[in-house]
Amino acid sequence: MKKQVVFTKNVRRALAAVKAIVETQPGIPKYALIYGEPGLGKTETGLFLMNRYFQDGGFVRVKKISSARWLLQDIVSELGVVPAYKSSDLFEQAIEALIGTNKVMFYDEVDYLAADSRVLLTLMDLHDLTQSPAVFLGMNHADKKLKRFPHLWRRFSQVVKFEPLDVEDVKAAFEAICEVEIEPDVYQAIMSVTERRSDRGIPMDTIYKWALKFERYAKRAKAGKITKDIALRLSNGGGNGIGS
Repeated sequence: MKKQVVFTKNVRRALAAVKAIVETQPGIPKYALIYGEPGLGKTETGLFLMNRYFQDGGFVRVKKISSARWLLQDIVSELGVVPAYKSSDLFEQAIEALIGTNKVMFYDEVDYLAADSRVLLTLMDLHDLTQSPAVFLGMNHADKKLKRFPHLWRRFSQVVKFEPLDVEDVKAAFEAICEVEIEPDVYQAIMSVTERRSDRGIPMDTIYKWALKFERYAKRAKAGKITKDIALRLSNGGGNGIGS
């Protein structure tokens, strides 16, 4: 299986949103929110965007028990600075590392921040003072949680909700990662099977599992391609197929 990021519609929309806040006019807040159901690839997309397009920025995963000091320490470390001890010094270090640079900071699991306004507003202060871009990655109701802070919410000029993959995305994903030929009607069959088991659509990690199963089956059975019948047999447990 090829290790490759799939440019689904979600990924393309996320990239456009981050580029938009990076390129916005000075003085305009540079905040973006990317949110959606679990399994749609938000974290992977954030890491990919940082590593491919915004390498001088950073990626920080918010913890459920993160304090303002802990978060600042993570930010400073991610930006390549040895963290100070005092919160005030950490804040100054973060400002010095970000101000005038346009470095993009990605914050994953921002839903946790809604439980502690001090931590959330510390982030807002940091990015307001530095005018640096901030990308928040959150779960399905992250927008509603952040709207409880109107003075923060109005700073988001880009909001992207990740949607379940459609058949075009599924086809693109398999063509990018799977090293065995797949007949066209397999994609819709996979979506139908997955949607019967979940109302959240087909997540990317399930596609990876299917691709790996197809490749193993093709190698074992010396099959030149995967047909709809083979895919359905695998989905029902035939040939050590995948379950849900």
